[in-house]
Formats: sequence, structure tokens, C-alpha cells
Amino acid sequence: MSDLEMFSPGEGGGEQMSEQAFEQFKEQMKAAAAGLKQLQKDEGKQKKKEDRLTKILLQYFKDPKKKDILLLAARVLEQNIPPHFALSIMVLGEEAFEKEVILMDEEDKKNHTITPIQVESKYNSNPKIKHDLNVWALGMLIQSTFNTARMKKTIYDDIGNIKLILVQFAVFVMRDYVVKHGIIPTYSELKEFVESLLASVLANVSK
Repeated sequence: MSDLEMFSPGEGGGEQMSEQAFEQFKEQMKAAAAGLKQLQKDEGKQKKKEDRLTKILLQYFKDPKKKDILLLAARVLEQNIPPHFALSIMVLGEEAFEKEVILMDEEDKKNHTITPIQVESKYNSNPKIKHDLNVWALGMLIQSTFNTARMKKTIYDDIGNIKLILVQFAVFVMRDYVVKHGIIPTYSELKEFVESLLASVLANVSK
């Protein structure tokens, strides 16, 4: 058994969520999604963007196979990390949702300068994976430019490192993605890659 298979988002070491716990979790996620609608409610354009992201979030409730990822997502949101940034992590390989996460109108482009990150990974020999990882990084980069004050307060631990729960969340998302492409990764290799990627994505937030 690989160290990835042994890794679990549960603190007890691998237990699965009960149906009751999962239903309670979904209620937490719905509350978090509702919170998106309250952010900057005086700005109609911003609210429309957040409503789109809310719909994306709610789509994930329909797939019981995503329980591990959803549990980690709930813990990320409990840290007050902005939901729009959590969503940018969740949508790896989900083309319909990725388009919404990377969408920027002319006003956004004027107010936010984005320099795409060229992602280097051991999986780049597969053109599809290379493309998706670059889109993933772009989505996270774009979403990190919004609500930066809150981002700065919530994504780092007391000693200035990116919070482990955020890293674990991204690791599980990436695990599910690469497994779909026939790759069986280890937790350690994914964690190393994700930590490096998040550090690059969040470099401007930490300034």
C-alpha cells in the first residue's frame, strides 16, 4: 500500500465519513456557499461572479465519490480561507468549471495584473495533463488576487507556512485527477509538487 493510500483527511487515520456526517457536512458547505452571496453585496458585478462560483460549489454535492475532497474543503472553509480560492483548487480537470474560475472581464484585467505560471512537473510529457495543470495554476493565481487581505490572514499558519490543510486539500484534488489518467502517485511526491505550486501562486499574496 502506498503512502497516498494510507493518507486520510480524517485525523483518526483513514476512517470514512458516515452518511449522517456527510449530510451534516453538506449543510456546512451550503452555508459557506450562501456566505459567498453576502460578500461585497453592494457590488452587483462582483455578486454575479460569486453566484456563479456558488453554483459550482453546489455541483460537488452530487458526487458521493468526492467525500474525501469535500471533507477537506469544509476544513479549508472553516479556516476562513475565501471560498472562491478553495473552488479554484477543486476544479482541476473540470473544464466547464475551470472556465468560470479563470474568467476575467475587462475591469478585472485592468485592476489585476496576472502573469501566468508555467508549471513544471514530472507529468508534463502528457500534453493534456500539462495543459490542465497550467490552467489550474492560472485559476488559483487569478482567484488569489481577489480579497487579498483576507487571503493573507487565513492561508498561512503561525510561522508563515501555507496551512497544511490547504496543501492536503490540493493534494487530494490532484490525486483524483492523475489517477483518472492512469497514474498512481505517492502522497509525498504530490505534496512536494503542491507545496511548490502553491508557494508560486501565493507569492504576491504574502507581500
